[in-house]
Amino acid sequence: MDPTVANLPDAPLLESVVFSDNGFEVYATFDAETNRAGITAPSFSCLDLLVGPDLRHEDECFWVSDDSVRMLPTALEPGSVVNVKAHTLAAKCAPEHDADSCTSDYPTSPDSVTVYAYPPSNIIPPVVQAQYKGEVSECEESFTIDVSGSYNNGGRSFTAINWTYVGDASEGAPYTYLVEQARSETAHASSTLTASIAQLVAGNSYQFTVVIRNWLGGEDSTTVIVRIVPASDPVVEILGPTERVLAPSAAFELYARDELGCAATPGSDIVERSWTETTGNLQLDAVDSASQRPQTLPITAFMLTARETYVFEYRVTTSDAKTSNATVKVEVTEDVLIVDVLGCNQTVSLADGGAHVVDAQYSYDAELGPSIAGAAAGIAFTFNVSFSGTPYCNAMESVFWASSQYIIEPSNALAGCRLEMEITAAKGARTAREHCSVNVANSTVPGVRAYRDTVGRVPTTSKVVIRGEIIGSTAG
Repeated sequence: MDPTVANLPDAPLLESVVFSDNGFEVYATFDAETNRAGITAPSFSCLDLLVGPDLRHEDECFWVSDDSVRMLPTALEPGSVVNVKAHTLAAKCAPEHDADSCTSDYPTSPDSVTVYAYPPSNIIPPVVQAQYKGEVSECEESFTIDVSGSYNNGGRSFTAINWTYVGDASEGAPYTYLVEQARSETAHASSTLTASIAQLVAGNSYQFTVVIRNWLGGEDSTTVIVRIVPASDPVVEILGPTERVLAPSAAFELYARDELGCAATPGSDIVERSWTETTGNLQLDAVDSASQRPQTLPITAFMLTARETYVFEYRVTTSDAKTSNATVKVEVTEDVLIVDVLGCNQTVSLADGGAHVVDAQYSYDAELGPSIAGAAAGIAFTFNVSFSGTPYCNAMESVFWASSQYIIEPSNALAGCRLEMEITAAKGARTAREHCSVNVANSTVPGVRAYRDTVGRVPTTSKVVIRGEIIGSTAG
């Protein structure tokens, strides 16, 4: 050991291994900054750094920081044992030590320091998405309920898919048949349940429940009702899932398909087609109820209200007064507040006597869209401003200001000051925060204006133009 190297830091110890709430990722944290085990690649096999009976060669790891690793495991579970690979990891090289000393003299990870993987703090449960025909013609051979589109599985197969037929033994043979079908599909954790229509009674409805559990223990359930339509009645279908969970900003279309039954009255035809929203939460005035073709119902962005449930029904009537219908349930989720700030994260001058405005009035509620902003969207704003940078500013007390704007008035005393701002937007129980800062220059500087927000968010599918201009350039 180099005799000039003293007080060598101990090898960092693995402190915690914790699953993310969705179960896809695991974060391993060390008690001190590390030398990253000399790994410089953007990603690497977790077995190059960590060991444990449930770690696999295909598990991918990424250094997030000098003391944190992000893991994408394939078999690790809460309670699994994880160790640092012996003699692999050392402390981050201290500035006073040369690279050779850090490499040759720093202690490395011990043979065994056991850590158990912790489960998520808030398990995200699965969401059941069932696709099926609510009404199936007696003319067809079978019907299928498909929940393979369900999500939030934690990155692995669902551990249980439990099917139950909700009926009564007085139904006789159909009851016995459907109970056995549900039991069989449950035993295989099948994502589909298929039933033969020949075993059932036309005109009757059959109800099922399906419960899905992910490997983290989260679960969700839904109820499905299928009616067997007599062969003489028309058949209707709305394509896609019959239960949907969407954001208020979602724009989508419901497409309906219809046809006469295989035993329809000769010469009859479908004479009326209509869409309605059956809960009363939405009035559909624009759909032609006498259309002579199957219809698409367009739902535009922000047409539906957050935290509401809608049931859309498509109904057809034939010339001999036979009717059939199909429905889709749409649950609209809550969305966030977006804080957009003008006039922040920049250096400004107050030397010309003009005030500087930090403006959050273009912030908006994602449940309503950016066209309704600020107070018009029912959003209340507060600024929490702290000062630093000069003795005068260091002595200033923080300011709490309830407004969508914070105005920095002209003052020579603020020259060299840094204003740290936390802007909070609130609406009901929802809040959003954005942090930014303004530096006040000691001399005149060019003014900069951005259009439209200094801090903002956009969809990954959007094309965004960032535009700005320099104004009042007097600094040479």
